[in-house]
Amino acid sequence: MISDNLQVVDEKKTVGRENIYSLFARVLSYPDGKYLRSVEKCGAALQSFPQAAGDFARFAAYARDKRTEALEEQFIATFDMNNKRPLEIGWHLYGQEYKRGLFLVKMRDLLREYDVEESSELPDHLSHCLRLLPVMDAEEVRPFVQKYVLPGLRSIREGFDDENPYRHVIQSLLQIISAQFGRENHDE
Repeated sequence: MISDNLQVVDEKKTVGRENIYSLFARVLSYPDGKYLRSVEKCGAALQSFPQAAGDFARFAAYARDKRTEALEEQFIATFDMNNKRPLEIGWHLYGQEYKRGLFLVKMRDLLREYDVEESSELPDHLSHCLRLLPVMDAEEVRPFVQKYVLPGLRSIREGFDDENPYRHVIQSLLQIISAQFGRENHDE
């Protein structure tokens, strides 16, 4: 169970004006000049969940020692140049099957419905999925996470067969989401 102090989806539980999933979305987006600040804010928000905070701290220590250009290179090598761990959830669920196209349409509709601004990434990018969690209707968020986000995250985590620092971010996020939403539903 998640500590009451952890900032998660519930509107009453926010980090300043940001939610923990929004913070993770920024950390799992292409690094920019404000990237280290996003890493620090996300790490601070995790302090009430020690195991996730410990995993995330490993990444934060790595990021503090790097220039933005090095973080950009690591991000590209980790997620864009490796077909085992792209951040597009639909890729992990459907590959190049027709169902992925349907999922992209579904994601674009959800982003519009919940007024979540699309970035330059495809609609099924993990950062978009994470930004949806705090704004989705309560009865829709759990099935969405269990059917799409958790299986996609687990697939991304399995793609790490090295000591890549981003694996700590994925592991930390997976712990938080699993604690809040439980196991994915295999019945659908």
